[in-house]
Amino acid sequence: MRRTAAAIGTLAVVATVAVGCGSSDSSSSDRKEETTTTSAAPATETREAGTSGEPTEAELREMLLTAAEMGEGWTVDPSSDDDDDDDSDQPSCLSDLKTNGIINDPRVDISFNYDNGAAYAFEGLTWAGEDPDTTFEAAVDALDGCDDLTIGEGADAVEGTLTRADLPTMGDQSQGWLLSIPTATGEVGVHVVIATQGDILIVAMDGLARGSVTPDATAQFVDGAAAKVAQTRAAA
Repeated sequence: MRRTAAAIGTLAVVATVAVGCGSSDSSSSDRKEETTTTSAAPATETREAGTSGEPTEAELREMLLTAAEMGEGWTVDPSSDDDDDDDSDQPSCLSDLKTNGIINDPRVDISFNYDNGAAYAFEGLTWAGEDPDTTFEAAVDALDGCDDLTIGEGADAVEGTLTRADLPTMGDQSQGWLLSIPTATGEVGVHVVIATQGDILIVAMDGLARGSVTPDATAQFVDGAAAKVAQTRAAA
C-alpha cells in the first residue's frame, strides 16, 4: 500500500499546475463518492469581464478546494507542504507538461486523503494563458502520447499504463485518463483529468488505495474544483 500511495504522490508532483491502507470492497468507492466536493462547493458561475489576466500565486491558492469543502472525513495530506520540485525521476511525458512550457509558474496544488489513506485526491491550478483552448489541447496531446510510465526508482519503481477514460465533461472542457498501476494486491486505477475553467487550467487526480474511483465520483470532485475556481475568479 505504501508503494501505491507513493506512486500517486509522485505523479501529483509532476502534474502540478496540477494525483496506505483501505478496504478492497465496493464500500471504499462508495465512501469516496459520498464525500466529494459537490455538496460543499458553490455552483459554477460564468467568469465576469475584467477578471482575466494572469493571477498571482496567492490568488491561485484562494481558488484551491479546502478539506472542509471536500467533505467529512477528508484531510489535507502533509505531502502538500513538500517543496521538493525535482522531477528528474518522473515519467517524461508528464514532466514535459512543464519543460515544454505547457504548464508555467505560478503553480499551486493541494493533496487530500480520506479515511486514513483509503482514498486520495490531488488538485493543481495554473493560469492557462490568453488562449486556454490551445493550452488545454497541448496538455491533452502530451498525455495522449504518453508512453513512459515508469513511476519511481529502484525497488519502488512500478510500470503503469495510461488510457483515455470515459468521464463526464467537467468545467468548461475536460479530458480524463485512467492510470493503471499494478500492485501486489491487485491493479489500482487513478483518474487523471485536465480541465479548464475560464482561463485557469486544472489538473486533478483521484484514486483508491485498492481498486478505482467511479467516474461519477471523479466528476463530482473536479466539478467542485471548477466551481471554486469560477466563484473565486468572478469575485476578484
